[in-house]
Order: sequence, then structure tokens, then C-alpha cells
Amino acid sequence: MLKSNRVAFILALIMAIALWAYVLGEVDPVRTVTIRNIPIRFLDQSALTENGLVITDMDHEEVSVTFTAKRSLVTKISADDFHATADLREVKLGNNLIMVNLTKPSNISLESVSPEYVNITTEKYVTEEKNIEVIITNPTEDDTEPTILNVSEESVGVSGASSDVDKVAKVIAELDAGRMTSEPQSISAALTPVDENGNIVNDVALDFSNVTITAVMKSTRTVPLNVTVTGLEGGSVYRSYTAPENVMIKGDEDVINSIESIECEPLDLSDCYENTQIPLTLIVPDGVELVSDMGDLTVSVTVINAETMVFDFSETDINVTGVGTDRSVVIKELDIKVTAKGISTVIDTLTKEIFDLTADISDLDVGTHSVELKVACSVDGVDSIKAEPEFVEITIEAME
Repeated sequence: MLKSNRVAFILALIMAIALWAYVLGEVDPVRTVTIRNIPIRFLDQSALTENGLVITDMDHEEVSVTFTAKRSLVTKISADDFHATADLREVKLGNNLIMVNLTKPSNISLESVSPEYVNITTEKYVTEEKNIEVIITNPTEDDTEPTILNVSEESVGVSGASSDVDKVAKVIAELDAGRMTSEPQSISAALTPVDENGNIVNDVALDFSNVTITAVMKSTRTVPLNVTVTGLEGGSVYRSYTAPENVMIKGDEDVINSIESIECEPLDLSDCYENTQIPLTLIVPDGVELVSDMGDLTVSVTVINAETMVFDFSETDINVTGVGTDRSVVIKELDIKVTAKGISTVIDTLTKEIFDLTADISDLDVGTHSVELKVACSVDGVDSIKAEPEFVEITIEAME
């Protein structure tokens, strides 16, 4: 009985193996398979150039394909058997939805292509001239300064999508100060497009990638700056100013060591009636320059309105000098107005007692005379004092 069961089991196993071999070899069942990461080839890209366009964004560059085929074929099919294309011939400015065309093996059944469309965004392809700015790197800390003598090009054409080109504020050329000497050197420097914050702008092309910079390392020295200013008073105002005391110059060492000071064009403030900054014009000798970080040198002008105050006096307030012991004087009665002029901080503190009115008759004989009235002030800061009348009538009499 046991032997009989064993034989039956072996026969059943043999029949199962035979059936499985038959299904695989003769029936060959169908399977569904997905192949991913099939690249899309974009056709007629020359049409973009002809229309002055450039692609700035696309949502897909690969597709996935789902298909069915017999098992015996599935194992032989790879991504290389599929060809996905998108035609750019009809692409316009802005957003475009382009169909993906797929070429497949003939002995499979295509189920789906994902995505079926590619969303492509285009912009105008433009070229604009941008200024080239030389940036000195690794500057020295001694009494020298790198000096640019010449740059082979002042600007360069920047090409690309209009939005990218608009980001470019300038194109910089970095020049290593360590490569410079006291003799002029011609140095090649690479160009880099940057935005207003100094960040590199990618996805743009330059007409050329390098410029030649001629540069030299010059000696520097600090010398006094002489500023001549006139017109501090006038027009009922007072003017004060603040000017730089020193200036830093550069040039050949022998030349700048012979410079004791730098002069400015004279500055007349007569027409200045409000606080302001006035640029200075320096008289710089041949072979001498200002260092680059001096910036614009200016005089800071402060304008203060003049104020006046009038004080009343009479003839009894006049001190007559030179009378002697053998003479007496009589001053004609009169009202005297003394006008003091100056800045408000001084004028507002004045009192009648600080003025001294005098009339000197030392050289005069007996009789009636018109004598000049002089006024003095014991307080500093009063710019002008005027008495009205300017002369007084004094009668000199001999004493018996």
C-alpha cells in the first residue's frame, strides 16, 4: 500500500512539471510591464533660434511607457526599444503644450504613455551690452594701491532669456593684486555676470570670456589738504565750513615723496544761503592721483542767519576823552541808536552795559565841533556795531 502511494505521488509530480513546461513553452502568457525614464528627444530646435526664442522651463524630459507582450518578448525589451519625441516647430512665445510621440516595437501592445504632453515655457532670446567692472582681490595692506591703467574692453554682450539677461547688473573681472608689481603688467581676467547683489547669474552666455587688464602697483602717501575759503560773511548770514584736513595720493614713490601738500581751487561761499555740501576741485600735480577710496571730497557748509539788536543811549552815556583840567564840554542833546549784529547765540545775551561810547577831543580847540562817536563792545562774537548818529556836536569851553 505504501509503495503504491509513493508511485502515485511521483507520477503526479511528473505530470505537474510537464503541464508547467507546456504552459511556458506552448501557451506563453501575456504580461503587462512599465518601463520608466525614457528620454524625450526634442525635434526642430532650430525653429526656436529662427523665432528668437529660448526654452526657460519644461515640466518633463522623460516618459514612462506601459505595454503588454508575451512573456518571452518582455525579457528582451528595454528602454532603448522606445523612441519618444516632441516637435518644437510650432512652439510660440510663452507656455506651450507639446504632444509626445512614441515609436515602439511592433510586437507589443501599448497601454499608455505618461506624460502624453510636455509643458514648455519660452522667452525671447536677447543680447544686451553690460558694463565690465574690475574688482581687485587680495589687496595689499602696505603703502601701495593697485591701479588699473587700461581694460581691453569696456562692455560685453550678454545673451540669453530676457528674464535672465535682465538680472545681470554688470560683468565683473577679478584681478588678483598679488600678480601686480611696480611695473605695468598685462593680465588676463575671467568675466563673470552678476546681479545687483553680486550673485552669479547662470544660464546666460557672454560674447567673450576674458579681458586683458593693464595694471600697476603704485605707492601711496598722506599729505595735508589746503582749502582756501572766502565769503564767510555777507547777505545777512554767517557761514562756517568743515573741510578734509588730509588727502591720500598715489604715484611713483619718488614723485609723491616730493609732494608736501595738495591745493584746492579757491571756494567762494558768498552765494551760499543754506546748509550744503560743495565738492572740492583739487589741483593735483602731474604723475599724482588720489587713491581710489578717497571718494568725492567736499566741504560741509553751515549757514546761520545774522541777527541784530538795537540799544538806546543818550548824550549822557558818552565818555568824552581828552578834555583836560582847563576845559569843559557840553554835548548837544540827542537820541543815540547802537545796532549790534552777530549770530543769535551771542546777540541774545547782550545788554546795554557791555557797550562803551566815546568821543575824543584831544586835538580840538575851544569851540563847537562835530566829533566822531566811537562804540566798543566787551563781548566777543559781535561782528559789527554801528552808532546812529555817527557824529555828535560837542562844545568846548575854556575854564576861568
